[in-house]
Amino acid sequence: MSEEISIDDFMAESTKGNTITTEQLDELCVNYAGARNEYEQAKERATDLYNVAESLKGKVVEAMTQAGKSKYYVEGIGTFGFKDKMSVKTPKTLEDKQTLWKYLEEKYGSEVVWDKFGINSQTLNSFYNSELEIFNDKAKAGEVSGDFHLPGIEAPTAQRDLKITKEKKK
Repeated sequence: MSEEISIDDFMAESTKGNTITTEQLDELCVNYAGARNEYEQAKERATDLYNVAESLKGKVVEAMTQAGKSKYYVEGIGTFGFKDKMSVKTPKTLEDKQTLWKYLEEKYGSEVVWDKFGINSQTLNSFYNSELEIFNDKAKAGEVSGDFHLPGIEAPTAQRDLKITKEKKK
């Protein structure tokens, strides 16, 4: 089984020699919580403003369409106009994905296909963790030995994020 180091051990090793008082830590936590709260409120306000803007944009598009205008100038603001674009959805079924893959491979070659297709980061991490769990279970049962490695994937890096569990009001 691969030598596993917990994230706590990793972080402890990387911060050796650093000292901070509880007062300093309290102040940092209070400042962070305040900034995070302000950010969350601003994000909510931004979402509300975005929704208002999108609603008004829809009304402008509808009004310009009804008026038969493809461009419309408003003094002090500028010219409003339409920008049309086409978009397609990515294939969802395995059959559709295989059909697209085959078409691209036949038309452009396998190098182009491999260059165009990727794996979403969250999907890859979920798959990696699932494979690691299966490997560790098999290692505990004595079915496999050695280090876990997913071909083509670099070793994972440790990342630590901060979470706040709000204090319960008494």
